[in-house]
Amino acid sequence: MSQLLTDHEVDGIQEYDNPMPLWLSTLFIATCLYALGYCILYPCFWFWPGTTHWTSTAEAARREEERMAKKAAAPSSKADLAALAKDPKHLANGKSIFEFSCVACHGQHAEGKIGPNLTDKEWKYGGTPAEILTTITNGRPGGMPNWGATLKPEEIEDVAAYVLSLSGPKPAGPSESEQP
Repeated sequence: MSQLLTDHEVDGIQEYDNPMPLWLSTLFIATCLYALGYCILYPCFWFWPGTTHWTSTAEAARREEERMAKKAAAPSSKADLAALAKDPKHLANGKSIFEFSCVACHGQHAEGKIGPNLTDKEWKYGGTPAEILTTITNGRPGGMPNWGATLKPEEIEDVAAYVLSLSGPKPAGPSESEQP
């Protein structure tokens, strides 16, 4: 045997003096270097602010500012959404998003399937522009998903404008020209 036995013995079994594998040694050194770099860049001790001066408090404040800026940019009045509901570009974009994301629950013509009918005036969570935006952005219990995490604020505005343009005394279902 070319390997040396150590003096260590347990239950009659002697241990060989094998070196650690090269891949494991390399991985250990790489991990130590990564940790050292992390400790230099970011605060990792009470006395060391890190070279980037990053803090979780500043990060939370930055994210809150972004959230407030998005909220301020969204139309908040009926006039804003009503204006978007008359703009063909926004209506077309809202309709395409509706057809991709909402048709499965609300139906091809928003007549209601799993989700409620969006073409009438009686809405479960209210049909004002602010309530429509809230419903689309945050979702509702019982099946309406939270689209604020998926769609951009502009897309939510366009869908809300499209949905607002659908509500009214129009009949639900396909139009007469689309029926066989």
